This record gives sequence, structure tokens and C-alpha cells, in this order.
Amino acid sequence: MSLNIATLIFVLFLFGVVFIAVECFIPGVGIFGISGAVMVIVSLVLTNIFIDNSTFYIIIELVIAAATIGLFMLIARLTGFNDKLVNDEALKSEDVDKLLRESVGKAGKALTPLKPVGKVEIDGKVLECESDGEFIKKGDVVKAEYVKDGRLYVGIGE
Repeated sequence: MSLNIATLIFVLFLFGVVFIAVECFIPGVGIFGISGAVMVIVSLVLTNIFIDNSTFYIIIELVIAAATIGLFMLIARLTGFNDKLVNDEALKSEDVDKLLRESVGKAGKALTPLKPVGKVEIDGKVLECESDGEFIKKGDVVKAEYVKDGRLYVGIGE
């Protein structure tokens, strides 16, 4: 076993585990997860080909990978980072309809320009809404007028 192959195997394995951990915390297209999995598999294959008593080393690599990912996930949970990624307060369709209906008649503030779709804040809640074709500037006072087809319609408030 040469030092160069052992170093390559270690670096591939290390980067693979880190890439998989990144994919766990920043889900996206999956490029980090797929790349990490490929790197770990390649490091396991290279270990099997170039290192004597490879079964022992492969088991150690798998245990280290599982422990590292588990440690990353534990740290994310303890620091509250996980709460930023997972929305535990996902609303059901019925809850959204009820929230929109309860907003009718109330005044709020345009958080984005409505041309005609944008976001407004009513009772401390940010809602996506639509104006009746009129342009409403960011910061204007708006009044929720009605709900149609699951969308809140607003007009310029008094």
C-alpha cells in the first residue's frame, strides 16, 4: 500500500461524508448527496482493491460515516438549525382558506408592490394576494376585500 493511495482513499471518504452531510442540511438538487455517495463508494472500492484486510477497514469507514452524519444531525437539532429548514407549522388547505376568509375587511400593509400579485401583512401574518388590476405600491395601506378561488383580493385602504 502506498501512501498516495491511502491518502486518496481517505480524502475521497472524508469529502464524501461531508458532501452527504451538506445535502442533509441544505437539501436541493441532490448534487452534493449524489457526489458524496459516489465518493464514499469509490473510497470503499479502492479500500477493497488496494488495502490488505480491507473488510476491517470498510467496516470502520462505514461506522465513521454513520457517526459523523449522526453527529452533524445532533448538532443541527441542538443548535436549532434544523428548525430553520423544517416548517413544522405547515398549514392545511382548510386552514389557509379560513385564514384568508378571516382577513376580509381588515386593513394591512403592502410588503411588496402589487402588480397585481404581491404580499401583504394583515394582523401580523404575511399573505399572498392580488389587487383588482390596480397597481399598489410597497408600503401602501390595503384592505382585504374578498376571497375567490383560494386567493385574497385587496384594494387600496382608507
